Amino acid sequence: MRTDQEWTKRIYSKVVLEFSPRLQKDLNDIPYKLKDIPKFGAYYIYGGVNSGKTLLAAHMYIQARKKQYLEILPGSYLFVNTYDFFEDLKQSFSVNELDEAAIMARYKTAAYLVLDDLGSTKFTDWNVSVLQILINHRYEQLLPTVFTSNLGVDELGVAMGDERIPSRIKRMCKILKKV
Repeated sequence: MRTDQEWTKRIYSKVVLEFSPRLQKDLNDIPYKLKDIPKFGAYYIYGGVNSGKTLLAAHMYIQARKKQYLEILPGSYLFVNTYDFFEDLKQSFSVNELDEAAIMARYKTAAYLVLDDLGSTKFTDWNVSVLQILINHRYEQLLPTVFTSNLGVDELGVAMGDERIPSRIKRMCKILKKV
């Protein structure tokens, strides 16, 4: 049986290395108490700039990875900025070795996905379509997804010019406003 001590000693530091250096520093400088981290599940976290949305999502991701380790849960766990998600897909258009469908499948089927800064990139028909495919799949398969955004869910729909994604998010996520 795996223990909290093993997690802390062997795994925690490896998980933290999955984040950017800036976020690693923030995780070290601004710890959260476990009681302040929402339980495992799907969430839409929104609020103003510097309200701590990404940091909270990172702490949630770490707790999800801990749960995965302790309970020996299968699947990949991903934390990605929306901009980087789109860049991964765009690279497949020009690099022959990359397969758009395989990249998309990685995000669609991740056992746990954090999509950070939703709405930070300009919405085009293409990226709205990609998000619809991703979010609808995760919604239908009941896969836990955490979104962070500067936009409330209704504002997201206005920015996208489409209400389908916000509708799915409202049904699949607990909505948290970070102040």
